[in-house]
Amino acid sequence: MRIVKDLIDNLHLNESPIIDTRRQRLLIVKLKHNYPDDAEIHELFLDVFGYPDDLPNLAKLRLKGQQIHAKQAISHHELRRKKILGEVY
Repeated sequence: MRIVKDLIDNLHLNESPIIDTRRQRLLIVKLKHNYPDDAEIHELFLDVFGYPDDLPNLAKLRLKGQQIHAKQAISHHELRRKKILGEVY
């Protein structure tokens, strides 16, 4: 367990602002669970856990002549285009 403690210490995972951020995220999840139909809570939940709009389109980043990898064919952009991308990741 010493390795785990060292990792937590070295990454400052038990210090502010990491702890504050973790508490905030857990509170948002709790609010969403307790009030699933509240529109404002849903908007807050999506702001924190939803897909960002600025993810790179990996299919467009390929080198000239390079074929699209199977995972690129089911990328965030392709799923969004097909309207089958979930709201959160």
